[in-house]
Amino acid sequence: MRTREFEEAVDKLIWEDVSDQIFNEYLEQSFIADTIENTIQQNSGKWDVPSIFQWWRVCKSFALAAFAAGEVIIETPLGTLWGRQTCGQPVYQDLNVQAILTAIREV
Repeated sequence: MRTREFEEAVDKLIWEDVSDQIFNEYLEQSFIADTIENTIQQNSGKWDVPSIFQWWRVCKSFALAAFAAGEVIIETPLGTLWGRQTCGQPVYQDLNVQAILTAIREV
C-alpha cells in the first residue's frame, strides 16, 4: 500500500524526465546550461559538487522541500528542475524522495 502512495505522489509532484533535453543544452552550450552551472556554483556551499544523473521538472512544493533537504533545485526557462543524484531505481523508490514526500505530507 505504501508503495502505491509513493508512486501516486511522485506522479503528482515530479512531472517529467528532461534529462535528454538538458544534456543537449550542455552540448549546445546554451543559456540554460549556463544558468544551471551558475546556480550550482552559487550554491556550492550548500551542495557538494553534485553528480547529476537525471533532470526532472517538478512542482514548487516538491522543489522547496527538496532544496531544504539539500537536493539540487534550479529555476530555468524550462521550469523548476531537480537534479537527481542517483539512478537505477524508480523515483518513487528513492529514499531521499520518500523522505521529502513524507516531510511535505504527500504520503
